[in-house]
Amino acid sequence: MKNTEHPRPKASSPEIDLVDLFSFFWQQKKFIATTSAIAGAIALGYVLVVQPIYQASTVLRPAEINELDA
Repeated sequence: MKNTEHPRPKASSPEIDLVDLFSFFWQQKKFIATTSAIAGAIALGYVLVVQPIYQASTVLRPAEINELDA
């Protein structure tokens, strides 16, 4: 039987170790790239399929007589 020791969690501190953070992201690069590609494909598919709807409205009011003289 194989006896493996699990690494002990570090004591929690208010400081963030950026090297560990970037190392974690680098280890998860395939997952991050896959998730980004899927989200981008869904967004691109939505943009290409949905028809744009444009709407504009205006309100016209007649000019006052005294405004025409000025």
